[in-house]
Amino acid sequence: MSRKLKGLRQRLSDIEEEIAIAENQLKATNDNLQYKRQKEAIDTLYDRCDEIEAEIQEIEAQLSTNTSTKTSVKSSFSKEISKKLIFLDYCKSKQYFGEISEKFTESVGAAALLLNGAYRLRGDIMSQYIEDTLAAQGSDFQVFPIEFAPGEPKDRDALLYKILGYLGESEPATSEQAIAKICQSLQLGSIRVFKIHNWDDLQDPYSVLKWFLDCFWLPLIERCQSHCQQEDLVNVKLFLLIACQANDPEILQQPYYAECNIYDPCNVCCEKSLVHLPLFPWTKEQIKNWMCSSCPPPKFRKNRRAAKDLASSVYRRTEGVPVNVVDLILEEYQKMEAG
Repeated sequence: MSRKLKGLRQRLSDIEEEIAIAENQLKATNDNLQYKRQKEAIDTLYDRCDEIEAEIQEIEAQLSTNTSTKTSVKSSFSKEISKKLIFLDYCKSKQYFGEISEKFTESVGAAALLLNGAYRLRGDIMSQYIEDTLAAQGSDFQVFPIEFAPGEPKDRDALLYKILGYLGESEPATSEQAIAKICQSLQLGSIRVFKIHNWDDLQDPYSVLKWFLDCFWLPLIERCQSHCQQEDLVNVKLFLLIACQANDPEILQQPYYAECNIYDPCNVCCEKSLVHLPLFPWTKEQIKNWMCSSCPPPKFRKNRRAAKDLASSVYRRTEGVPVNVVDLILEEYQKMEAG
């Protein structure tokens, strides 16, 4: 708070006390002349109050604008840094995604990808990379982001309801109706991405996974292939991104996974309908390379030794856990940028 603002608020408080005392005195005044003089004095105090309040509001508005500007600059800076974090690692996941993408042909293709331990290992960065890459490949791109908030139902009906919401369905409907609506929306080169943020929050996530693959995902692929063949639509792609925020080894034991090298997006079957995109902690060398190439620290853009020292410090303090690395990098970079 500025000193001037603090002083004005104190002055306003003092005048308000004077007004309260004067108003009580006015009530007890019987002499007309004295009453008139007292009232004029009170009106003067009210005018001074109005002037001080206007000055306070002007200063508060300016402070709010300055804070908003700083917050906006800080947010913009964070976004710029975040865009470059994909270059820190994710090599194996990007490799798998690239290999699968290359297998798509003119016919309808589909890929379901799972990220495990996504919170701790910042799977959202990889997920955003996939989304951005696909968005750049076609003009008819649509993503269905699905997330379960605290207190919401978290069963298969809730999952279907969220998908239907994107399709303009307000009333309860079946998975067949959702599939039909999606097929009707397709055109040449359409890309549809179903992005489920917190699968592990679902009640009984393993049985819901079986239901979702058997009753929605695989029938969707089959129906889209038939529809596109009838309508002569080509280069249509369907993607499913499933993120388990916690590390859940059991979900990787479900009988639906295929190795990346044998996964065929144009011939998906139940027992080979999912590909696990692995995520890893970041090494000290990876952090150093990133700081010395993709995103040098603001104060050390011409000082490789200082950048490497900062990278070593970040690694020691975070042990390479991505969620902690990102928070610390943003904190350190913002300090440098600010001053």
